[in-house]
Amino acid sequence: ENTEVPGSDSIIDGVGWWWNCLYFSSHGVPWQSCIPNRAAAPYCKAFNPKNLTVEAITAASGGPAGKAALRPKLIEFFNCTGVRMADFTAQNAMCWTIHPVYSFNVTIQRLTVLGAREIGGVSGIEHDSCVDCLVEDSHVDIGDDGITVKSNNFSHWGVAGLTNSRNVTVRRSTVLSRNICLGASTSGGISGVVFEDLVLGSRTAPTLPWAIKFKISSGFIEDVAFRRISIGQVGNTPWMYPDAKWSALMIDFDDTHDSRGPANSTSPQLWARGVIFEDISAVSEKAPSHISGPDTCLQELTLRNVTLGGSKHWLGCHNVDLSSLTVENVSPPLECTGCSSEQP
Repeated sequence: ENTEVPGSDSIIDGVGWWWNCLYFSSHGVPWQSCIPNRAAAPYCKAFNPKNLTVEAITAASGGPAGKAALRPKLIEFFNCTGVRMADFTAQNAMCWTIHPVYSFNVTIQRLTVLGAREIGGVSGIEHDSCVDCLVEDSHVDIGDDGITVKSNNFSHWGVAGLTNSRNVTVRRSTVLSRNICLGASTSGGISGVVFEDLVLGSRTAPTLPWAIKFKISSGFIEDVAFRRISIGQVGNTPWMYPDAKWSALMIDFDDTHDSRGPANSTSPQLWARGVIFEDISAVSEKAPSHISGPDTCLQELTLRNVTLGGSKHWLGCHNVDLSSLTVENVSPPLECTGCSSEQP
């Protein structure tokens, strides 16, 4: 926190454009996977006129082989307790911007997190296997997940056992682009997470391909709530996602993006219980939302006072325990199908 010069602009800048242009050149597909519409190609022509690669620079400086492809984070705390970040701007990261990992009692207040919308893989605030965390009064405008909670099994880093993210609150904040999210890596489990009093996107033009997104294929989800969230326009974002399947709520419990999956045989079976969507409104969206629970059934799902703008129907709602389902004042109307597999 900057306390020495009140009112000044404190900025941590990762010079990410330059580094990402090198990184994508290194992989031979500079604007195919992360920037499908090649909108940012002129930037790399300016930042990397000689089409250098990370490997070439690493070799020229005598660096170790095989390390060039790692994408450094901008601000990362690992295995820390009592971390507070407040009142500064973090921008132009090379990978994830703010990344507390396996840490406890992490507070983030009044941060501005910025990144080029054209660059995929550059997320805003990523809590990874953290406990007792707070994000409040912050603003995120980024090319990938804006604020997300995930968890991993860190046994391969010398941390024994599964570590779940729990007791995380995100409130009174704005994510202009791209979405808030659970996942993609969730093998450690997630519990006790609250997103509330948020503004997502813009009311005048689409800045969101999604608004609330689950990317989950392992671990467990328990007691997660999304309350009092105002969603702007969801649709084409020409700088990066002109052809994705847009939706305000993309709740997916069979997402193959989580490539890590359960880290070992002790990882729990994927299950979910106690997911709440309450007092949520979207100005407009180009495509309907959907909910896809795990094979073990999504238990205790609640949707109350949810209005999804111009959408005329849901894409679907599947694998939901109908005996514990609550749907009140939802537009368009929602019908869910149950599942017969054994309950967790």
